[in-house]
Amino acid sequence: MRVATLQSEIDFDGWRKAARDFRLAGVEPGSARFRVAGAEGQDGLFDAPADPEVGARREAAFSVPKPFVDLAESVILHRSDDRFDLMYRLLWRLRDEPNLIKVTSDIDVADALERAKNVSRASHKMKAFVRFREVEDDQGQAWVAWFEPAHRVVERTAPFFMRRFTTMRWAILTSDGSAAWDGHDLAFGPPATRDMAPQDDEIEEFWKTYYASTFNPARLRTKAMQGEMAKRYWANLPEASLIPELIAASAVRTETMVAAPAPAPNERFARVVPAARALVEDAAPPLDLDVLNKGVQACRRCPLWRDATQGVCGQGPRQARLMIV
Repeated sequence: MRVATLQSEIDFDGWRKAARDFRLAGVEPGSARFRVAGAEGQDGLFDAPADPEVGARREAAFSVPKPFVDLAESVILHRSDDRFDLMYRLLWRLRDEPNLIKVTSDIDVADALERAKNVSRASHKMKAFVRFREVEDDQGQAWVAWFEPAHRVVERTAPFFMRRFTTMRWAILTSDGSAAWDGHDLAFGPPATRDMAPQDDEIEEFWKTYYASTFNPARLRTKAMQGEMAKRYWANLPEASLIPELIAASAVRTETMVAAPAPAPNERFARVVPAARALVEDAAPPLDLDVLNKGVQACRRCPLWRDATQGVCGQGPRQARLMIV
């Protein structure tokens, strides 16, 4: 068994070099292992370090498609222990199967694509669910957030916050590592613990008020909501404390909203409708489209108008041969 030691859990460059050397030296997937320096429980009884003989190029070099490189960069951020082995297995096969990455029905390819999808989803959730809390230091105001990503996506996702909060000084702390922006440079640091981040601030009450005001009880879909906002993120979301209460009250709020009288029509609409109604009632078909548009606003031939704010006549060329309703 030949072993390559990587500098970190997301050391893509280290894995790429070691995997290339292993492949060109003819080290089969079952005889290649990748371990992370300092990680516990990764040493094997028959492990041997990658030596110069393993790195010697016994086979001719070959190129791999860019989609494979992109896929490997994503999969290595996944938390699974066998991610390095999976990608080396694909690399091994690429020499004889250059179009392998396009075969999405292949078990290894499908596995890698699913892991990359999970990593992408974790990055998206980080963008949506990071909540900064205000702190003060010797340089003034700063913002700190504690986050627990599903996969190791801090370095991949941090540039998003750099672009979005360019004028703020902020730091995102996770158990995988930290990211900090001082207004000029984006830096990455060691892992952190939850107690290193502030627990609350005054801004959270404003955030809760905003969340409660935008919550629509008539469109509540609890399972869909938990699919998008998994409970694993709730501990770090100030608004999450409101969710059970809002769900419990949603039925009553919906009934109250339905029972409430319709709001008064817009004054401008009320002035336009009588004139338009006269145009429609007096006109003989075929109507001019401009007249028809005004007539739609004034139509009372069915009850649909009672709950509508306005009618929509449609858009497009007047002589269109196809109409989509």
